[in-house]
Amino acid sequence: MAAKTPVSLKQLAKMAQLSTATISRVINNTGRFSEKTRDRVKALIQETGYVPNVTAFVTTF
Repeated sequence: MAAKTPVSLKQLAKMAQLSTATISRVINNTGRFSEKTRDRVKALIQETGYVPNVTAFVTTF
């Protein structure tokens, strides 16, 4: 059985039909977004097994 390909933030946003900024705000719990949006994003993260890319995070500093 083949391993699952990791889902990117951009792909997650496309699946949720939201901007990458909104997905990021939900993940980081910052800014404004509705509870409905939070619930949608959290459910999609659970479904896809999304894990933030640590390398991308480290290179932003």
